[in-house]
Amino acid sequence: MNRLCRQCRSAFNLELADLKILERLSPVINGDKLPLPPPAFCPDCRLRHRLAFRNQHFIYVRSSGSTSKKLFSVFPENAPFPVIDNEEWWGDSWDAMRWGQDYDFTQQFFPQFAALRNLIPHIARNAFGNEECDYCNNIIHSRNCYLSFNGTKLDGCIHVESAYSTSDCLDCTRMSFCELCCDCVQCSHCYMLQSSAFCEQCRDSYFLRNCRSCANCFCCVNLRNKRFCIFNRQHSAEEYTRYLRKLSLSSFSERQAIADRFMQFALLHPVPHTYNINAEESSGCFLDQTKNVHHSFFIRGGEDLRYCFNLNNGIKDCCDVSIFGESSELLYECAMSGINCRNLHFCNECWMGCTNLLYCMYCVECRNCFGCTGLKRKQFCILNKQYSAEDYYSLVAKIVVRMEETGEWGAFFPMTLSPLPYNQSLAAYYFPLTQEECQRQNLCFQHKRLIEAAQSISTAELPDGLPETDGSIVVQSAASGIPFRITAQEIKRRRAFGVPLPRTTYDERMDERSRILGGIAMYRRTCAKTGRSILTAYEPDTPWIVWDKAVYDREFA
Repeated sequence: MNRLCRQCRSAFNLELADLKILERLSPVINGDKLPLPPPAFCPDCRLRHRLAFRNQHFIYVRSSGSTSKKLFSVFPENAPFPVIDNEEWWGDSWDAMRWGQDYDFTQQFFPQFAALRNLIPHIARNAFGNEECDYCNNIIHSRNCYLSFNGTKLDGCIHVESAYSTSDCLDCTRMSFCELCCDCVQCSHCYMLQSSAFCEQCRDSYFLRNCRSCANCFCCVNLRNKRFCIFNRQHSAEEYTRYLRKLSLSSFSERQAIADRFMQFALLHPVPHTYNINAEESSGCFLDQTKNVHHSFFIRGGEDLRYCFNLNNGIKDCCDVSIFGESSELLYECAMSGINCRNLHFCNECWMGCTNLLYCMYCVECRNCFGCTGLKRKQFCILNKQYSAEDYYSLVAKIVVRMEETGEWGAFFPMTLSPLPYNQSLAAYYFPLTQEECQRQNLCFQHKRLIEAAQSISTAELPDGLPETDGSIVVQSAASGIPFRITAQEIKRRRAFGVPLPRTTYDERMDERSRILGGIAMYRRTCAKTGRSILTAYEPDTPWIVWDKAVYDREFA
């Protein structure tokens, strides 16, 4: 079935499997199924709508809505609702039910929900179970981390994004079970690895790509179980040590020259067309231990998923869900929701055992609620107002009929309801818009706050190597001119790693590492080894030599 996207006006195909999962996921209210309509937006626009509500790696300084003290928050000062610190939000000193309101059938749903949401205090940061992680967001069960995001069980990490069980790492993205790594992307079970990507079980090495079980290697690609290799050539331990001693890896200029040379060397070697591991009957990229997963990206431990993004650990029977999953099932058009959740539809930031929710935000351990926000351990509520079970079911059925009439039923919250500046949301990374385009679409656009610009220095004034002292420095980004602080803590860590000071902001560096991972579109191209057709995230004009992964795995077993 061909359809025209309501947002971008591009044609997209609705497959039979899409219709079947809509039938399976249609919510049931008091025994009656409420059919989900075919989506009016293409898969990319649906993902974009959800990611517009995701702040991946920005922290704002703003005032608390209850005490006026300063907070570090995921929400900017001009967010339309009050924001309170995490301890107060999780406490019992307030109850979001006090703002409950009646449903007005003369109005559309989304304006009513927005009016309610803007009254409710919001949690400053999505973080719990942490110790000394005040400048972090979307992080749990971690300690002593700074400006690290989207992580679990991190310890002593600085500028780390999307990591699990990782410690003492700096400037890394998508790491798991790693320690003392710097400037790495998509690595697992690695130790003291620097400036590397797509490596497993490697240690004491620099500038590796697609290597496995290697140690004491430098500028190597596609190696397995090797030691003392330089640019893929075998050396003795003594030769390797002498080679490294001639280098000055703490020099920014020399390290940049090495990085450039390594990239040219890496481009001579093949890459697998996808980074999937044990992905049965699945399509997409960065799929790990999946079954029947279609057109999805960054999925670990998922089954029967379609059009999903960045989900983990026991997520199944879902469609159009982004971040984060965790032992959840039967979710449709949801964002940043999970941990033992079931039957959620069109929800954002609903966690920990939520069941049978429709169009809810920031709810915890709630069941059978519609259009609610900020509730904990409640059931049979509509717009934060309590009902009996009988009245709840009756009223929800009438609301859905009204939403069908207004064209609201069956779609995620509109991007105009996001409290985030679009250009600082995760949507902007994958689907960028100019300030003028944001204005035309009634989306917020906000320039970054310039910190201490008068006291900042240019990158030309930074030492080529490490500074003589550990005092913090405010520097103007070489990429954007935006001032950013290099803290004393970071300088000490860089001194320990022997790596030079950064020339761009932490979020610009995170974006650069994300570009190494690649995008979330799939392209039809030809395997450079066999000539067979492959579907890959590598764009057609990429300089990489792309092989079918099965052929690549046989060649580099």
